[in-house]
Amino acid sequence: MSDPEVGEGGLRATVIFYPKDGNAGSPLGKYASKGSFTSNTFVLNGDYWIDDPGGYVMTDLTASAPEGDPLVLKGNVDGAGCKQFEVTKVSKEATPPPL
Repeated sequence: MSDPEVGEGGLRATVIFYPKDGNAGSPLGKYASKGSFTSNTFVLNGDYWIDDPGGYVMTDLTASAPEGDPLVLKGNVDGAGCKQFEVTKVSKEATPPPL
């Protein structure tokens, strides 16, 4: 079924970033993104802030279709000094980002 917000082949996601070992001063932030899946490539572009920590920017994400473990998606962060991301599917249920 197509999502009317993003169209056929469209995606919506909530991007959450938070402090990790070696970067304990980083705040919690959360933003919604929109994108698409075409030719085995995922592309997500920042759309709006859900929890803006100030001083940070939304980044775009790109990834190829998973190889090996189909529940893990690894890709690149485009901009803002970040390099890579990894997400793991934990549920079959989908919840769109809040408006």
